[in-house]
Amino acid sequence: MFSTQAFAAGDLIYAVARQEKNLTGSGQQWGIYRQWTEVYSAAPDGGQPRLLFSDEKLPFTLTNYQAGGSVSSAVNTKTHELIAVAHLRSEPPESAPAVYAIPLHDATRARKLFDVPSGEIIEKLFVSPDGAKLATVQQAGGRFSAAIRELSSGRILHWITLDPLLGGCNREGIGWMADSNSLFFNIGTPNGDDEPSPEDQLRIGAWILSLDGASNKHLPALKPEQQHRIDPDLPGTLLGELPDGQLLYIASEQRWPDQHLENEDFLVSRMREGSGGQAMRLEGENLERNLFLFSAAQMSVAYIQVAKAGTDRSETIFVKTLDIQPAQKIVSVQKHDTRFRLLLFGFDE
Repeated sequence: MFSTQAFAAGDLIYAVARQEKNLTGSGQQWGIYRQWTEVYSAAPDGGQPRLLFSDEKLPFTLTNYQAGGSVSSAVNTKTHELIAVAHLRSEPPESAPAVYAIPLHDATRARKLFDVPSGEIIEKLFVSPDGAKLATVQQAGGRFSAAIRELSSGRILHWITLDPLLGGCNREGIGWMADSNSLFFNIGTPNGDDEPSPEDQLRIGAWILSLDGASNKHLPALKPEQQHRIDPDLPGTLLGELPDGQLLYIASEQRWPDQHLENEDFLVSRMREGSGGQAMRLEGENLERNLFLFSAAQMSVAYIQVAKAGTDRSETIFVKTLDIQPAQKIVSVQKHDTRFRLLLFGFDE
């Protein structure tokens, strides 16, 4: 199923990953009966979403269920293609997937870029701003790396081992810088209640990585402004680079209403050396940091709010244009159980 309907520049490309369950076996255990993904286009002003395609009846199915909420799909705005990890329905479920380029106007013309090696899991992929390169973050045997590929052929150009940078810390997001020749990489605090070791303390924060691994730069820490107290356990996470060279972060402010500690998220921009910038509060609570999507061309940030109440779960996509308040609600989905997920793919630019 596909749509030939054109979508406008600036539209957000997102998806709803759906699944149906049934009772299987003598023990009457819940099992997934089928799953499929519907891809939509929606204007940032909250206009009616348009269905671009569904993989329900295509020969492949998108693979969007990765650990930690990562989404293994992205939009190439230069070619209007969705770059996604997918499985052929004709192959066994345990077989290794491949990465495909799927035209958004006609998903039946999808083409394979490369096979994913057996035992490797691609957690995230993202297209360079110039549309020429594809970066993937993958894990194999508990070790993490980033691969830079030529998007037209799938050929590997560079390979970056991430474990030496991480030490005992967590990875908190990775993406392209505006020049398409370097990456940013966020390193967060370690899991658990233990204080970071002196070595890990020096790792925490945002880094700029060269593609060939020849030089890595640790950016100055995001420091609290007079009106904001940044949560030390949630250091500022770099989202990308603005057209004027400023960097855009998401940070959390510690507040104590009614003697209870709460965190509120806000965006803050500043120069690379740490000066200047402004702060903008974000609507919503329980925002997933690794599900933020920033478009420098559209000067917009898309993000997902997740809310749970018992077995009920709701997810809402917001888009905030950086010069307009407040954020615009794009779509909200509420279902019993976890039989769906919202996925952010990119902005058409």
